[in-house]
Amino acid sequence: MRSLTAATTAQPSTRSTIAWTVLTLAAALAVAGACASTPTARGATLASKQAQAAQLDKEVGKLEDEYADLQERFRGAQVELKGIRKSITKTTATLETTRADLGDAKVTLEQRALAVYQDGAGSSQLLDVARAGSFSEFFEKVDAIERVGNQDTQILDRVESLERKVARKQAALKAAGLKQTRVVKQARVSKTRMGKVLGQRKAKLNSVTAEIRSIMAAQRAAAARKEAAESRQRVRLIQAGKAVPTGGTPSVGTAPTTGGGTTATTNSPEPSAADGGAAPAAEPAVIDVPLPPVSGSAASAAGIAMGQVGKPYVYGAAGPNSFDCSGLVVWAFAQAGRGGLPHSTYSLIGMGVEVPMSQAQVGDLIFTNNAGHMGIYVGGGSFVHAPRTGRNVTVESLGNYSIVSIRRI
Repeated sequence: MRSLTAATTAQPSTRSTIAWTVLTLAAALAVAGACASTPTARGATLASKQAQAAQLDKEVGKLEDEYADLQERFRGAQVELKGIRKSITKTTATLETTRADLGDAKVTLEQRALAVYQDGAGSSQLLDVARAGSFSEFFEKVDAIERVGNQDTQILDRVESLERKVARKQAALKAAGLKQTRVVKQARVSKTRMGKVLGQRKAKLNSVTAEIRSIMAAQRAAAARKEAAESRQRVRLIQAGKAVPTGGTPSVGTAPTTGGGTTATTNSPEPSAADGGAAPAAEPAVIDVPLPPVSGSAASAAGIAMGQVGKPYVYGAAGPNSFDCSGLVVWAFAQAGRGGLPHSTYSLIGMGVEVPMSQAQVGDLIFTNNAGHMGIYVGGGSFVHAPRTGRNVTVESLGNYSIVSIRRI
């Protein structure tokens, strides 16, 4: 009886021990499971955030490219506006001089008409015509036109010539004024759009967390290191005359080679009505017109530009410590003895002659992104350029870009 009682008394304790053991084991398994799943969960979260950062960086990159393009458009309008104003000033001065000459010629003609009248060779009607300025009727009103000498003919011809010149200059001024209005409007539109794009970029970046921003910065830094290493390798291969990886084929035809050119084209990109800039075009048709050889300054400029690899992109900068895309070109050509080039892709694309992609040579200018971006061809299917904010001067494959035009200046 005592044994049964003792056994009965001890049973709850044993059950409690078993229950506790089971609970402890379950908790341990749960903790172990949690510990086992945490790295995976964290890894998934990190990968998700990295993907989010990469996508955001891509979107910001597009905005930066658009901003760079708008900057070039704005600067191009400023360059064009400067040229228009200079032309207006020159035309106005010429017009004033021409008007003064015309006034003198009219006085001479009136004096001659008076002399003819006083000599009895004409009527008072002739003098009235001369004074009224109806010079085309002058000789028609002279009864004795045979009496008019060569001197009189020269006087009338000078008046008529000056009148035509005044008319042409006035028309030129009117056209220049209309063009000026259009260019000012284009510049205003570009500048307004620049502000909107900057606002969009700022809003997009402000919408992300500090963690995502940090991941973006790390990814950009890693991409910059990779790009710098690849760029330096391209430079070494090009300088050594070895084959360079093309990284794909440009969307407009095949990658240029360093072979000599023998033909030119009549096709050059024109701004489209839709975007105000040059539109991508197919490989231009080749015609039998000899291409000018690449100048020594252009080839030298390519080498000088390659020496700037690694320097940062800064809008409006034209060396020597930082550059934007057209600034790098202008600076490199100036160092090679070709100064005075306009600091704008939209001005530079109108210079020189169009070159087929298959005939591109070192020193030719490469235009991409609807002519809003440019660089210098350095051989091996590559070009040196200053891409955009956040990136440095680099040598990159043309296969990564859509080529709009290649120009030899």
